[in-house]
Amino acid sequence: MGIRIMVKGGVWKNSEDEILKAAVMKYGLNQWPRVASLLNRKSAAQCKARWYEWLDPSIKKTEWTREEEEKLLHLAKILPAQWRTIAPIVGRTPAQCLEHYERLLDAAQQKTGDMDAGEIKDDPRKLRPGEIDTAPETKPARPDPIDMDEDEKEMLSEARARLANTKGKKAKRKAREKMLMEAKRLASLQKRRELKAAGLELKMREKKRKYIDYGREIPFQRTAPAGFYATGAEKLEGEKQALDPRFEALRVDKMEDERRDEEESRLRNQDKKRHKKLVQENLPQMVQALNQLNDPASIRRRVPLSLPAPQVTDRDLEEIVKVGAQAAAVGGGEGATAGLLGDYRDRTTPLATPMRTPSTAPGQDVVMQEARNLLAMRAAETPLQGGEAVMSRLEGGTGFEGHQPRSLGGGGMTPGGGMTPMTARSEEGGRTPLSSGRLGGSSVASTKSRAHAAGGATPMRDELGLNQMGGSEEQQQLMVMSEKRRQKALRAQLAEGLRRLPEAQYTYEISVPTMEEEEDGGTDVGKEEDAADRDARMAAKKVAAEEAELARRSTVLKRGLPRPRIVDPDMFASRVRAATAEADEIAAADAMVQQELLAVLRAEAAKYPAKEAGGKGKGRSSKGTDGDRGVLPVMPPQMLSTARDLVAEEAAKLRKAVDSFGGEGGGEESGKGEGAGVDSQGDMCPVALERDWLKGYNDLAYFPGRQAFGRLTGASKQDRLTAVVHEFNTLAGHVEKVGKKASKLDARLNLATGGYVKRATALLHGVSEALDQIDEMRLEVRCFRRLKAMEEKALVTRVAEVNAQADSVAKREEQLQLSYVELLDERDRLFGVLHGHEGEEDRGEEHNGLNGKVTVAEE
Repeated sequence: MGIRIMVKGGVWKNSEDEILKAAVMKYGLNQWPRVASLLNRKSAAQCKARWYEWLDPSIKKTEWTREEEEKLLHLAKILPAQWRTIAPIVGRTPAQCLEHYERLLDAAQQKTGDMDAGEIKDDPRKLRPGEIDTAPETKPARPDPIDMDEDEKEMLSEARARLANTKGKKAKRKAREKMLMEAKRLASLQKRRELKAAGLELKMREKKRKYIDYGREIPFQRTAPAGFYATGAEKLEGEKQALDPRFEALRVDKMEDERRDEEESRLRNQDKKRHKKLVQENLPQMVQALNQLNDPASIRRRVPLSLPAPQVTDRDLEEIVKVGAQAAAVGGGEGATAGLLGDYRDRTTPLATPMRTPSTAPGQDVVMQEARNLLAMRAAETPLQGGEAVMSRLEGGTGFEGHQPRSLGGGGMTPGGGMTPMTARSEEGGRTPLSSGRLGGSSVASTKSRAHAAGGATPMRDELGLNQMGGSEEQQQLMVMSEKRRQKALRAQLAEGLRRLPEAQYTYEISVPTMEEEEDGGTDVGKEEDAADRDARMAAKKVAAEEAELARRSTVLKRGLPRPRIVDPDMFASRVRAATAEADEIAAADAMVQQELLAVLRAEAAKYPAKEAGGKGKGRSSKGTDGDRGVLPVMPPQMLSTARDLVAEEAAKLRKAVDSFGGEGGGEESGKGEGAGVDSQGDMCPVALERDWLKGYNDLAYFPGRQAFGRLTGASKQDRLTAVVHEFNTLAGHVEKVGKKASKLDARLNLATGGYVKRATALLHGVSEALDQIDEMRLEVRCFRRLKAMEEKALVTRVAEVNAQADSVAKREEQLQLSYVELLDERDRLFGVLHGHEGEEDRGEEHNGLNGKVTVAEE
């Protein structure tokens, strides 16, 4: 088995491009060997070429514009084969310039027909199977395969590890140096603190910097020169104003207007809020507005036209006006005589049918012409071999005036009025094919000239009609033949224009609908409504109908009030039977109300069933077949409004009665007999109403055996017992349900406010401790104040006592000093007596005795 040899290079893959981008981000654009060490199959030069030819974000990869192509061909003619010099001027890479240059030359050869059909079909620069791309750095990356080789996986893992390693040798050294500098700083700081504590303060010596310290000074600052007036007071006032808390600096955003994008976002948010509020509060109005917007009959608002910049300036227009005025001045006649003479001037006026002036000369393509010139220069022979000079055969192009193409320098501008060809040559030389009289006029001479042709040199310029049809037969035949040729030329021109139209890409079939005639003979010319608009209109109509249906519900359903899950059809049967037996109008009216209430309850229970007790799903509807439940008729809005007005009037009357019979008077009337609570007009007193309502409410109960509500008055003892037990169980279940809900809310509240409670408890404990300390300090302050007062009172006595003791000590000392002086005198006298009468030994003994006495006296 031979040794496997790997040659670096080849097509670039997507994974290699990503690794190269990451490596450039880490190592920069100068360490290409280190970047190439991450890619096993690429060298440093290939990595550099790949970056500068494809991956660099500054590379322009859009389509080539016409100006770029003209500049490329012109520079290739001026600087042949110098692509690295041409590339920065054009704004592309050298490889892109070379590739596009070759493509333009191939396009020129295809136009001239120098290439065969096979060569045109097969691009010569397209790689064939088995060929190797010599410049893979300029081609797009190949997608990564799903199953990578082991070498590629190993390369990816190594690159990921190396690129993610930010703790290499250099990073470790930097971290170690940083730690040493921090240790030195802390040591010097500790040393200064110790010296300062010992009474020695060292001043920090500023390190002399060789360069500018950008952290402490402003580089190249030039202070403003001093003026003629002192500004010290103004500076002090400014500093005081800056320190003033009431002073607020004026910001730039307050001085300037609101930004356009911020204003648009603010208005957009306001529109969203307004739309949402309108949907919640007034949905029908919103639906109506949407219908108006989606109505196909609404006229689309006209938008302003976006027109290109004019090609003719105001100065050109002024020149054209001047030329027209001069031409009008040349013509003979004014007013009534202006139409009697023909116009025999030079035909430099525009055509009868105005056409748009092209931006360049007609039939001139600068790019293709320059490409053909470059092909001719490439295929030309040298003058030494006797070939023809190429420069004499070059036509048009960008010229050799400089590095800028001639078309960009002004050669391709819109030609002036004098340079634009205004007439077209006809088949006959020297003849003008088109004839027109004075623009805007209708002279007799011009009419004749358009109706007849003339013989001679200029048959189409017979403005005065000198050549009549009554001439010779030869002239008439000539005029007829010229007219036929002109018509034929026009037909050929029209056919050529139709042939130049592009071929149809799509085929459309239009079927015209048959319009039925109306009775009056007219036809419906209305536009058919679009399907999407029709669906939107039907959906809006459906939503409006649903809203109207929901609006017709009873107040109980609108407010979500509780209602019976099962409707008993015999709920009000006893009251209806009693009303029928009594034959009373009020009872009959009450029976009708009860019947209508029962019908409403049954209809709403069938259409909107009540939910179960647990609140999950829909409950069972009331008993009975669907045939027994009648559908409520749809009442007109006028009738409903009338009924509401009557109810409101009755309620107002009842409120008035409540206001007039409230207070003590009602209480007095309530103590009377059967007529208690009834005034002179026969209306009920509110106290009596409340008493009757409470009596009826307390007498009403639910009987589980019958599964219906009833009165306790006429029920048996067993039924009353079961009703009370059922009520107790219901209340107990409700209490349990409410208790569980309250416990959940309590737990949620504790979870939400537990931290705040702990914080409040800690703060309260701290506050209590602070209050205790304040009380202790206050007690100590009072004690010390009391002690100070007592000390101030006792201070005078103690000072007097100390002064008395000092005086006594001074007197005692004075007495002792006097006695001491007397004793010294006595000693001296005794020494004199002893020296005079006794001997030395006796004198010595006496002297010692006297010394002892003196010592005793001193003590």
